[in-house]
Amino acid sequence: MRGPAGSEDRPGPFVSLGHALQTLGGAGYTQDFPLEQYIRDTRIDTLYEGTTAIQGMDLFFRKIARDQGGALAALIAEVEKTAADAPKSRELADAHALLGRSAGHLQAMATGLGGHLLTSLEDPFGHPSGGTRHNPAADGGG
Repeated sequence: MRGPAGSEDRPGPFVSLGHALQTLGGAGYTQDFPLEQYIRDTRIDTLYEGTTAIQGMDLFFRKIARDQGGALAALIAEVEKTAADAPKSRELADAHALLGRSAGHLQAMATGLGGHLLTSLEDPFGHPSGGTRHNPAADGGG
């Protein structure tokens, strides 16, 4: 049996909680044991994770890709300028250095995602690893 977030040898949390519930029987459904809360929380976590992914796609496609990354580039430039400014105190020097490195990481991620976006526009069925995906339109819809 394969769990939603696990493998054959290490089942996902919901599967493990299901086994625990079977062990406790009907008592596992009562509020006498925290198990019933854990099961509800595990189920809702999958919804939250999906929502987070949707929000991430919305941020990237509607907010960043919309203007070819111009707004994000302006923001990163402001962050880099702040990081390059001499800190007012010695305690802030490490924070300024970390901010500069973080801005560089953000720029690298945005560049990589933008490259994947442009590649997908040129070849929507291309696979990132260099292979190709099945294109149903190319073989008559099949």
